[in-house]
Amino acid sequence: MKTIGHWVGAVVLWYVAIGGAAICIAADGGSPASNDDAPEISSSSDSDTLGAIRDAQVEAASASSVIEDAGDCWDSDLLSRCCRCNQSAWILSGGALFLHRSRPDPTTILAPSSGPGALMTGSNFGFNWNSGPLLSIARRTSCGLIFEGRYFNDRDATANYELNNVTTFRAAGIGVTILGGGSIWGTYRTQLDSTEFNMLAPLGDRVSLIGGFRAVQLHDQLNLTIASPGIITNWNENNRLYGAQTGINLNLFQPGRALQFNGSLKAGLFSNGATNIFTSSLVSGARSSGSANAFVGELNFTASYRITQRWSVTGGYMVLWLDGLALADRAAAHTTQVAGGSSSPVNLHGDLWYNGALVSLNYVW
Repeated sequence: MKTIGHWVGAVVLWYVAIGGAAICIAADGGSPASNDDAPEISSSSDSDTLGAIRDAQVEAASASSVIEDAGDCWDSDLLSRCCRCNQSAWILSGGALFLHRSRPDPTTILAPSSGPGALMTGSNFGFNWNSGPLLSIARRTSCGLIFEGRYFNDRDATANYELNNVTTFRAAGIGVTILGGGSIWGTYRTQLDSTEFNMLAPLGDRVSLIGGFRAVQLHDQLNLTIASPGIITNWNENNRLYGAQTGINLNLFQPGRALQFNGSLKAGLFSNGATNIFTSSLVSGARSSGSANAFVGELNFTASYRITQRWSVTGGYMVLWLDGLALADRAAAHTTQVAGGSSSPVNLHGDLWYNGALVSLNYVW
């Protein structure tokens, strides 16, 4: 029922977005008649004078309208205009994300040779902060529709954990003894790439509905070096998520101001095709794959300031949540020894989230 509810909500948002787009396009085509269609004025002297005055007033009003529309068009936030501005525009943005990957769950990676407990768990790995590119290009139609392409990545999320003076333990379903004791060094890496294409349909000056497609690739890797560089155990998880997303964009200030505050929420149901590759110099390797439904949600709060008519700068905060993933710590916890070799099934019940800051420079033409 939960999945059905997600799909129903997605369909409703898509329907409203497309309806809003159709209304916006219709309104865009309904421009007032030009001065060429106005009825002719009498050629009398008084009529000529009145006609000249009327034409001057029309030209002044038209110039004022163009200036006002241009002010709206070149605002630093172009995501919430509908039929108030009759100019189309391109919006190019380039910047960076500063993200932090969440700590894994306390799944058991290394256990004592006998008895309960854990020597190493997923929650022992605390990830560092790192940066990645944030790029987008958007086309705003004369009616206010936005067609946007956006890409970002975080490929340097790394965490390390070391155990010293270890003599016996269990890993990958097999007991291991280090003669004389030794160290176990764990390295955990996660790489994220996100590409999306969206349409934003304005419902007014401040609210736009979002509908689009997103592709997410997430590589999760856990490497254990045991006692010496020659004994290595490794889990590699590759996730490929594809799906549709919907959302809402809210402009918190009245359009036309140099300073704008904006909030957006996107969520979607995805299909995740994942693989798990287990290799080890202690036991035989294994490979498995699987697929399942996944969820991706993103929340952004940003502030934009218009520096000039064409340039603006944006800064803000971002949260990204992914559920239904194959993660390395879970694969390690489910790896065992069976008749004929190792068993390391792909596990698609993992989740993680990123949070951090974003900054970008934007150009409109």
